[in-house]
Amino acid sequence: MNQFERFSLRSDGVEVLVSIRVNRIQYAGEQCLVVLARDISERVKAEEANVRHQAQLAHFSRLRIMGELVAGIAHEVSQPLYAITNFASVCQSMVKKRNDVDLDQLNQWTDKISVQAKRAGDIIRKMREFAKNRGPQRSPHQLEVLIRDCVDFVSVEARESRVDVHVDLAEPEAIVLIDMVQIQQVLINLLRNAFQSMVEADIERRFVIVRPIREDDMIDILVADNGPGLSIDRDTSVFDAFVTTKSDGLGLGLAISRSIIESHGGRLWVDESTEPVPKQESSDDLMQLYANPKGARFHFTIPVQLDTPKVD
Repeated sequence: MNQFERFSLRSDGVEVLVSIRVNRIQYAGEQCLVVLARDISERVKAEEANVRHQAQLAHFSRLRIMGELVAGIAHEVSQPLYAITNFASVCQSMVKKRNDVDLDQLNQWTDKISVQAKRAGDIIRKMREFAKNRGPQRSPHQLEVLIRDCVDFVSVEARESRVDVHVDLAEPEAIVLIDMVQIQQVLINLLRNAFQSMVEADIERRFVIVRPIREDDMIDILVADNGPGLSIDRDTSVFDAFVTTKSDGLGLGLAISRSIIESHGGRLWVDESTEPVPKQESSDDLMQLYANPKGARFHFTIPVQLDTPKVD
């Protein structure tokens, strides 16, 4: 059987997309071809509308995340701006003395101004990229950069929640083929859920582990915490829309995250095992953390770029 799609004109002159299937059959001792043509224009329009709807929901979710993180991000931006102000003030004072200018010291301070200005610019650029409304754009990215950027994004909230985030990266050079902003949205959502689950928990030491493992042509990223675990009824999935354990939550974060991961050809699921998290050989210092069987464990998989092209 052969199947293909092409545009064709209906009897009323309107151009439509047609799915054509060609089968070879035996009829009355003869080889015959049976051709079935079906107008799929409405189905394709519905699929495109669904994709746009999912993109709008994802953008709305990102804007909500940005709104909740804005105070912490403002603090992150204020630090390099404060440093720039101080270094510039010192440089100005030195230049005013004219006869007592240490050029080497002046160059060091101007270099520091440049570094801090770049740091502030990077923070703002990441904020703008994360909040931007655009279509999917998949390209190769370094896995370590993806994870480190997400951890940096939520670092203020982690400190306020007294949570230690441990990144256990066995393959820092791994390249993944993803829409960077969309996967950031998924990982940031999982990290923040973990932080918020431990806010009122009586835990002496709070931690979250982010651990990617290579599995053939996919990367399995684990986000595990030592919080109280999930408290959803057995008949309800945490990935259902409008299901939430938060008093002020919308219940869309995990539903949107799952649709994003599935659009990448991966899976997002909860590990309900109570066995200790198996540690990697490179993580002896995290052995005690991995041995804690409590908390929630979310996994998601994303595709690996098998060749080694230039990374964005």
